[in-house]
Amino acid sequence: MNDRTFVIAGHIGSGKTTLLAQILKTTNVIQRVEKTLLDYDPIEQSKNMTINLKVFKTKYKNYDFQFIDIPGFIELEGELISATRVADNMLIVVDISMGLEVGIERAFEEAKKYNLPIFFVINKCKSYEKDPEEIVNLLKKKFGKQVHPIQVPIGIGNNFSSVFNIIDGNFENLEENLKKKAIKEYNEFIEAVVETDDKLLEKYMEGKEITKEEIHLAFRKAIDNSLFYPVLFVDALSGIGINELLDFIGEYGLSFEEKFDDKNFTSLLIFKTYSEAHLGEMFLFRVFTGKVYSGIELKNKRTETIEKISHLFIPFGKERKEVNELKRGEIGLFLKLKDSKTGDTLSNDNIIYEWVKYPEPLYVIGIKPKTKKDEEKLSESLQKIMAEDPTFTFKYDPQLKQTLLYSQGEVHVNIIFEKLKQRFNVEVEKERAKVPYRETIRKSAEGLGKYIKQTGGRGQYGVANIRIEPLERGKGYEWVDKIFGGAIPKEYRPYVEQGVKKAMEEGFVLGYPMIDIRVTLFDGKYHEVDSSNLAFEIAGSLAFKDAVSKAEPYVLEPIYNVEIFAPEEYISDVISEVNSRRGKILGIETNKIIGQMPLAELYDFLPALRAKTKGRGRFKMEFSRYQEVPINLVKQ
Repeated sequence: MNDRTFVIAGHIGSGKTTLLAQILKTTNVIQRVEKTLLDYDPIEQSKNMTINLKVFKTKYKNYDFQFIDIPGFIELEGELISATRVADNMLIVVDISMGLEVGIERAFEEAKKYNLPIFFVINKCKSYEKDPEEIVNLLKKKFGKQVHPIQVPIGIGNNFSSVFNIIDGNFENLEENLKKKAIKEYNEFIEAVVETDDKLLEKYMEGKEITKEEIHLAFRKAIDNSLFYPVLFVDALSGIGINELLDFIGEYGLSFEEKFDDKNFTSLLIFKTYSEAHLGEMFLFRVFTGKVYSGIELKNKRTETIEKISHLFIPFGKERKEVNELKRGEIGLFLKLKDSKTGDTLSNDNIIYEWVKYPEPLYVIGIKPKTKKDEEKLSESLQKIMAEDPTFTFKYDPQLKQTLLYSQGEVHVNIIFEKLKQRFNVEVEKERAKVPYRETIRKSAEGLGKYIKQTGGRGQYGVANIRIEPLERGKGYEWVDKIFGGAIPKEYRPYVEQGVKKAMEEGFVLGYPMIDIRVTLFDGKYHEVDSSNLAFEIAGSLAFKDAVSKAEPYVLEPIYNVEIFAPEEYISDVISEVNSRRGKILGIETNKIIGQMPLAELYDFLPALRAKTKGRGRFKMEFSRYQEVPINLVKQ
């Protein structure tokens, strides 16, 4: 039970990747600490940030570690969500100079969903002249009294030289001031551990002796049950504190065997898809039960497809080592499955593992290919990128005649564009997303449509009289045939309606489809020889346009119900932002605003909300209705 699988999380810039690089150097897997060895993707290197989760396996003493490195940028939190689903523990890296950023809070929230043991690692202790105790107090204030340091840093800033373990360190080796601090922290540590165990608390209150073994067992149990969040101190760049970190997470990290019982069947969960030009799709997975070996056949329960596993690999960043077998708890990689994707369970039993829910992609832009060649490849290329990044989507809207890209934000869009260009040689341009406006009428009116052409030979003849009336919002369209007698023969009347519908689609004010109108055909004329389907279709279209011109047409815009979530201290700023976007506030709760906003103002609301809330704001939206666009905006 010496396996330990950790996701390394934190805010962008906290030094997560550098920390992992130092761990790999300490365990003699790599020779030097360079981020580019881990962030090897050209896009990552050009942007100097992690954009894809990666798995690295290493051994330290008698512990086998699997580390999952993930991006810290909030727009790429899909990688955090995927990685946390298959991890057993989480290291949350905190930059001592930055304090509590949104990436720390999101990592904590995600870990709590799965009750993962959480270890806070305060990084860059040598790089900044800042007292680590300030950060510890911020963590305690935010995440509760379960947060407690298990080390005392020796030295501050450039004088940071080592760490002292308060659990089993020798206090006599410390100078007097540090000794007092360490003893104080130790006593608080003992009290914090005792409070998590009723039997120990009873002994403590009675003044009975508590053994180190009892403390150790209670401490381990408290970490496993998220009742204690240890805080450790490192400087990843210099390597100070790395050995002590590995010793601690090796001893107190949760193993897969402790977390799950084995079963008499094989099952695995795919948690990441990659694509490489010369290999095609590659799938990262974790074995949950049994063993996976070359040649095994497993069923995809979503598709009922049998997948034969021909080659197995252990991933190490961009490198991979082929193996014959992987046991439960191990993370592996395989290639070229028939019909599987991220989130699928493969098994020779009927089990299906629950997959995650990603944040809705609410930042919307229009995109257009630069050339005809790009246009032909765009959809297929985006589909391939979506396979490895399910946090965005796209669609072509035939009414708007525009391809809409739904993503997590501006940086996310730029990454997608870079992938299109570098991997598929497809270039696209951004444009403002078009809004599906609609048009309607304010009052009833009648219209006459004539299409008569009689110039020798067979001509065209169709006359239609219609009446249009506004309907209640949301009623759509109604057609009423009130022709009596033979003014227009029955076989021609559907073509009048067809012409009306085409005219409604074309709009009148700005060219948007018209809605919420009742159209009544009440009279007309025909010619026994010259009348035709086409003549009455054109007459219907002309009659509708004539009627609309007298019915005071106007433009409608889609309005959405919104729920906006933000910390209480940002609520007033968010309300101001909503008001500036023609929003309507319907209710305010402690951390939530309920309201309505036009879709035109929601396409780029997400970056603005994040700016107002330091990345902490989010929102949900649902279509409500169409309502009239202010006349000043129509003129624009």
